[in-house]
Amino acid sequence: MDVIEKLHLNIGLMMNRDKSKAYFSKSCKNKSELASILGVSISTMLTRYLGLPHSISDIKARYFAPLIDKCRFRVEGWMLQKLSFTGRAEFIKSVAQYTVLFGLIC
Repeated sequence: MDVIEKLHLNIGLMMNRDKSKAYFSKSCKNKSELASILGVSISTMLTRYLGLPHSISDIKARYFAPLIDKCRFRVEGWMLQKLSFTGRAEFIKSVAQYTVLFGLIC
């Protein structure tokens, strides 16, 4: 907790205990005690981050369908046909980055 408190004091980020969960490796022996110290609940599997499935392996294109749909929705109203190919690519890239950065796919 001291490390988290120092993080808060130094850069202003604060942990939201209502939204936070702890994920532990299989070899961790003090899961309950650590979660209690942090004031968070224990979760066995990290399923989504920023609306996308979180997986170490076996990433499939269909996992990104919500992101693609959200970006397509945001881009459709624009006059993309008047932009060059490079302009369209940059525009779509910026919409995708904005969508992921601000968690708009949740």
